[in-house]
Amino acid sequence: MTKCVDVATVNRYCWIIKQEIESCELSTEDFIEMTIQEQNSIRRNVSTSEKPIRFKMTEETVSAYDAACLILLKMVSQVHNPFQSVLQILLPMNTSLVRNAQSPVEAINSLDSNILSLSLYVSRFIYFYKCSGILEFASRMAKTLVTDVDMVKNVIRQLSMSDINQSKNYSRMKKKIF
Repeated sequence: MTKCVDVATVNRYCWIIKQEIESCELSTEDFIEMTIQEQNSIRRNVSTSEKPIRFKMTEETVSAYDAACLILLKMVSQVHNPFQSVLQILLPMNTSLVRNAQSPVEAINSLDSNILSLSLYVSRFIYFYKCSGILEFASRMAKTLVTDVDMVKNVIRQLSMSDINQSKNYSRMKKKIF
């Protein structure tokens, strides 16, 4: 299976997304939410006329999709010199070790564990969003360094019916096929 990355295209899309985030038209959290939702739609092969899926996710390609998603999140969520390291992030994808690996992410991490590492805030945001499907909950929890059970209970009690419905819809959507 060939996994190739067009550096110029990735760089261009990342710049466009980063400009949207910096102009406050799109928050980093909104982008992460959209990325996770898109990944779940692709994982479930939910293709519509408005959002066609060109490359179906299969057992053979799931690790490549996960790696691409992580790379995109890494490049867009970097605060300092976000695109100075685009080549540093994408170059390992061209090594045979990574191209032929069952898990490209694990292979890249074996070369250098810092290449794909996300900030603590982004890592925690992704974790809490994937657990709950609620943007506000994930954002508030990601801002803390230590998860305090009482704080979690407090945040949950403050959720609106809209938040609860968002979580319910997310839970239905994220069911994996693998």
